[in-house]
Amino acid sequence: MSDPVFEVRRSDRAGQGVFALRALARGEPVIELTGERLPPGRVGPEHFAVKIDDDLWLCSAGGRTDDYLNHSCRPNLGFTKGDLWLYALRDIAPGEELTFDYATAMCDVDDWNFACACGASDCRRLIGGFDRLPPRHQRRLRPWALAYIRRRFNTRRLAP
Repeated sequence: MSDPVFEVRRSDRAGQGVFALRALARGEPVIELTGERLPPGRVGPEHFAVKIDDDLWLCSAGGRTDDYLNHSCRPNLGFTKGDLWLYALRDIAPGEELTFDYATAMCDVDDWNFACACGASDCRRLIGGFDRLPPRHQRRLRPWALAYIRRRFNTRRLAP
């Protein structure tokens, strides 16, 4: 379960994580989210699932490298083009854990939240969907969000 760019191994954040094996440059495509595309009614508790459009989820049974990406309130990866690829938001050193902000891929998902312990100085403590974030966080995270979230939360809606 390794790749020349990254590997899965034990993480201090939570269980397993994905770690860079070499330096990654800002803007570099790093990893694509993969899985089976399912409508909401076919997504079950057995799935590792991420919402990729208003009525579409990307699901797997677990075990894919991208299933081990952990959340951070100060991520080093983001969906900078709005597609399923995560790009380096800054230069990343070898050995650094690769993370993204889960809110950039989840929106309008009732009761989806969890306590965060990412350790960032500005950790939000509770992670939920993009739609539940205060406008200041939405403005900061929108450029790193999936396309369906960007469409819904255009810059006019996010104005103070």
